[in-house]
Amino acid sequence: MGFLWKTGKQETKGEKKLKVAKSLKVLSKAMRHKKEDVRKEATLKLRVLLSEAREELNLEEKKIGGTRYPVVTDCRIFCAIANVSDLGALRFPLKNYKNVADSVACCYSAIAQPGKAVTKGRVVCASCSEDFSSVKSVGDSEKMYYSPTSSAIHCANCNSTDGLYVYTKK
Repeated sequence: MGFLWKTGKQETKGEKKLKVAKSLKVLSKAMRHKKEDVRKEATLKLRVLLSEAREELNLEEKKIGGTRYPVVTDCRIFCAIANVSDLGALRFPLKNYKNVADSVACCYSAIAQPGKAVTKGRVVCASCSEDFSSVKSVGDSEKMYYSPTSSAIHCANCNSTDGLYVYTKK
C-alpha cells in the first residue's frame, strides 16, 4: 500500500487494484499503437509487470491441468497478457461460448502479427474446469444446458454460467 499525495491519505487495497487494472488497460491499448517503439515499450513494461509484480496485480488465477492461468474479463487485456506470457484465461458468460474464439482472434491479431492469431484456445467451465471445446450445440450436449428462461447457459456438472477461454501457446 502506498501514500496518496493528492489526498494525504493511505491507499486502500481497492484503490490499488483499480490502479493496476487501469495500468493493464493502458498497456494493452499501447500495444496496439501505430508506432513500433511505443508497442515495444508497452510489451516490455507488461512483461516486467507480469514477472516481477505478479502478487501486486491481484489477478485472479485458475489452475487447470497443472498450469496456473491469469484470469481477466477484458478481451484486450487477455490478448496482451497472452501475447507476452504465452498463456491466459478470459472469463465470459457461457451464453457467448460460440463467439468468444472469434472475438479473441480478432483482438489478438491487432497486437501480434495477423498470422499469429489465437487459435489453440479451449473453452472450459470457470468453476469445475469441464472442457466444452467439443460442444457444437447446447441442445445436443450433455455438458451444457439452457436455463428454464433461456437467458443463460449452464454447466451441467456444477451449474455455473461462467466460462473461461483458456489459451496456451504450446
